[in-house]
Amino acid sequence: MGRAAITAVDPQEDPAEAAPVLHASIYEELRRRLITGKIVPGVGLSTRGLAAELGVSQMPVRDALSRLAAEGAVDIRSKRKIVVPPMTPERFDDLLHCRMLLEPDAAAQALPRLGPVAVRQLVEIDAGMDVALESGNVLAYMEGNFAFHFTIYRASAAAIQTRLIETLWLQFGPFMRVVYGRFGTANLVDQHRLALAAIEAVRAEVDRVSAHLGRRLKLLVGKPGLDGHSNGAEQIAVRARDCGFEVVYEGIRLTPAQIVNAAVEEGVHLVGLSILSGSHMALVGDVVETMKAQGIGDIPLIVGGIIPPEDAARLKAMGVAAVYTPKDFDLTGIIADMVRVAEAASVPA
Repeated sequence: MGRAAITAVDPQEDPAEAAPVLHASIYEELRRRLITGKIVPGVGLSTRGLAAELGVSQMPVRDALSRLAAEGAVDIRSKRKIVVPPMTPERFDDLLHCRMLLEPDAAAQALPRLGPVAVRQLVEIDAGMDVALESGNVLAYMEGNFAFHFTIYRASAAAIQTRLIETLWLQFGPFMRVVYGRFGTANLVDQHRLALAAIEAVRAEVDRVSAHLGRRLKLLVGKPGLDGHSNGAEQIAVRARDCGFEVVYEGIRLTPAQIVNAAVEEGVHLVGLSILSGSHMALVGDVVETMKAQGIGDIPLIVGGIIPPEDAARLKAMGVAAVYTPKDFDLTGIIADMVRVAEAASVPA
């Protein structure tokens, strides 16, 4: 690793005032190295070696490592034994679960603020990642991957949430460096490019249909019953927003009446239900009947969950427009289906 760009300290500045700036600069540099895989699990870290490399005394390095240890990024086993902890299945699942809770929401908050300039930045970053993939440069790919995601998340203006996501990446990055190193970049598919292209194609369709209808396509995502597993619903809500839908999502454990009332008040073009509790037949039946009673039985209803094929057929016979299960993992494809369903069912406002 070459010497990093550490914030310079003015020699005329009061040392008491300069020290916090230097300490913060060292901490941020080591933090970024971990996030982007420049420090890997199992490799010992030397306070003296890092200080010499960064051109500073050992004190700010020691302070930075203590902060990183408090965040779970390194283990300080003794003065001379500091390592990135190895990944375990349990830790991996925990980190992934937390990322799934925070990152879709950050992306959803960012979408309305991502203007043409930010989109051009994302395209440029993705182009750099393509070069890294082709040349086998794992570190450049990880730098680009970090830049791509956090260009989006920082646009959300949710500074605390973005920092929490960074802390998760802090523990994830070293492990992914090992994975990419063993797997090789030649075997990686650039999902960022595919996602951008697919999202742009669906956004164009959403814009076209919205113009035809006289207003923006609007989707209500509902979680009826006692099912508290919201990841699937939130991912659909985020991807629908990415693709240009206006999305209404009011959380979990709603009654069918609450969902239908929201659909009426919001004037939606589609209602999507996410049900993982196994009670999809009863809950969907209640929603269908309530929609009819409220005079919106012509609005398409879409259902997702762990639904056996025979139940999916029964739901469609009840009037459900489409049923999705875990095998339908292409979120952008699902949103494209929703656009077609909405266009077929709606009339201009």
